[in-house]
Amino acid sequence: MWPFYNKTRKLPRVQGRVLILGGSRGAGLAIAHEYALAGARLFLVARRQDMLLRAEEECKELRGKTQAGDNEREKAVLSAKADLSAVEDMLALRAKVQEGILPHGLQRE
Repeated sequence: MWPFYNKTRKLPRVQGRVLILGGSRGAGLAIAHEYALAGARLFLVARRQDMLLRAEEECKELRGKTQAGDNEREKAVLSAKADLSAVEDMLALRAKVQEGILPHGLQRE
């Protein structure tokens, strides 16, 4: 246990999207759950599709407990299968992140 870790501290409300690498299990999944409960919009990345889809559904359910509207809940948690040791996956992930963020009215410079 880290000496500066304080379980009672709450995550701040996040206005943007939180990108979590390794978000399908372990510490990444625990962080994803905490942000989902805080109402953050998530983008999960992991290598194993089956675990990634399970994590995405868990986060949608957790986020749904704090936010209204099924349509918003579906868009609030996005995911992408990627192995960041492969350049092709990194490039594909970049495109997916931009695609997931830009439809909300943002324009790329």
